[in-house]
Amino acid sequence: MSNIEIKYLTKNDEYKSLEITDSTSSTEDGVVSIQSVKEEWKKELASVSGVPEFKTEICYKTIKIPFDGTTKVPYPCLYTRTSRHWIELKVKYPADVANDVKDKIIKCATEGAIFAAAALAPGLVAPEAIPVLIPIAKGAFTLRFSECLAEEIRNTIEIDITHESKSGDWKRV
Repeated sequence: MSNIEIKYLTKNDEYKSLEITDSTSSTEDGVVSIQSVKEEWKKELASVSGVPEFKTEICYKTIKIPFDGTTKVPYPCLYTRTSRHWIELKVKYPADVANDVKDKIIKCATEGAIFAAAALAPGLVAPEAIPVLIPIAKGAFTLRFSECLAEEIRNTIEIDITHESKSGDWKRV
């Protein structure tokens, strides 16, 4: 995408630049960028719950030693917890689009989400495989999503598929 650069004279008789791009930033050399405000639509594509996690730590047990008192003896302690993993689709689109365009974006995103979820579900048996599955899901989503929307609209939309997880507390076994 091309940037539009606007230069304007300041009261110090210097020129500052105003760049209009897709990202918001402010730099020390006086360049300020403006971003169109984006709205975000999210959808959970697939999830797996009850995934066991394990860790070991060194614990110490105090034992009595004859004639000398006590000492601490190290031994391995096993801890466990369960976690939930999910894959989430995020679609960002310009906030100022007309409601009918917004509805079309969400309709197309929902259709694409179904394709992405179908690509993900079988592989969730092994949560460690999730990083490999995300590009496959993104490809499936993009294929269906692109067929549904006009190119002018597609070019204003950002798509991301992320792996999220939440774990319970560690419990000693």
